[in-house]
Amino acid sequence: MSRSIFLKDTDVRWCPGCGDYAILKYLAETLEARGLKPEDVTVVSGIGCSSRLPYYLNTYGFHTLHGRALSIATGIALVQPDRPLIVITGDGDSCSIGLNHYLHTIKRNVNMTIILVNNHVYGLTKGQHSPTSLVGQKTKTMPQGVQEEPFSPLLLALAAGGSWLGRCFDVDHKLMKSLLNHALNHKGTSVLEVIQNCPIFDQDAYLSLKEHYRESYILWPNQKEEEDWNNGRYLYKDSSSQEWKITTPQEESYLYAKREHHDLWNLLNQEKIAIKGLVYFAERPVYKADIKIPSVTAESLYSTVWQKIQTWS
Repeated sequence: MSRSIFLKDTDVRWCPGCGDYAILKYLAETLEARGLKPEDVTVVSGIGCSSRLPYYLNTYGFHTLHGRALSIATGIALVQPDRPLIVITGDGDSCSIGLNHYLHTIKRNVNMTIILVNNHVYGLTKGQHSPTSLVGQKTKTMPQGVQEEPFSPLLLALAAGGSWLGRCFDVDHKLMKSLLNHALNHKGTSVLEVIQNCPIFDQDAYLSLKEHYRESYILWPNQKEEEDWNNGRYLYKDSSSQEWKITTPQEESYLYAKREHHDLWNLLNQEKIAIKGLVYFAERPVYKADIKIPSVTAESLYSTVWQKIQTWS
């Protein structure tokens, strides 16, 4: 298979076995399959292992400060609202120091796609527990095991009024590319949580999560123009038995499921019912601002500053 035009010819430096390699590969393939050119796309990142990704993509890129990627991306989105804009961030980057920016970006529904890489640990800074670390998970800062309940990035996004929420594993090749493609089609903020293992500091969590997601429900929208999505499954809560059941667009119960939208809040908050795929999407107004950028030259700026200095004296 030929190398994607979106991949730079440079050494990629992540730890062997890191899921960031898969995200880089699938994202590049998705962008190329959409017929985009490298100069059409902007990728913004914060600080963390996954935030190295813009260095390896042949696009416009911006490696920003810890937790501030979404602020920079919001500015880009407002001046170039129709440009494909992707933010790559981690659970520590977005759910700790950058949590307020994460919530407000989603609340505003700024037009961008957020890929939130969740490995439940601070990998770049050598293994401290993160806001999404699981109860009992042993880390450098919690050697006896984490005691506090973790944040759910998608639950936080739902509380902020998120208009597109998705989840997959880093090894879900077909699912990740389908979700990325659908997220890029979405008008507004789309949040794709990619759950991955950290082979250095969280080796066992991936196995426990795979077990945890053994009976995951995959949710798909009913879009006839995309065969993969149309043949998917939909989750709904039976009104009589109060049990979660799965249906398909071809079954009669699908209409009921679509009409009686399942209680996502309770579903995302249950440890034993883990879901992946397209979790939720809705149409909401996209955030726009009437921004007028003044034309500033060096001469006019110097003149303005000099006039200010004179008034001070």
